[in-house]
Amino acid sequence: RTTSEFTAGHVDGAENWPLAQLPGAQLDRERSSTSRVTIHCQSGYRARAAIGLLEQAGFEVQAVDGGYADVST
Repeated sequence: RTTSEFTAGHVDGAENWPLAQLPGAQLDRERSSTSRVTIHCQSGYRARAAIGLLEQAGFEVQAVDGGYADVST
């Protein structure tokens, strides 16, 4: 999610890794407490786009169907 979307609301304990920053980013599992991450965006589209990038960096990834709107209610 964008920084403004994340600031407007997020799941407790979440880290924000905007899709636009993933290509070419130094993705390191040390950045996360685990190699398994759950990702979501506002609607789900960007999360699906990020899965390949994160998997290539060694993360085990699952996406939340429907995005933040579905988990915040």
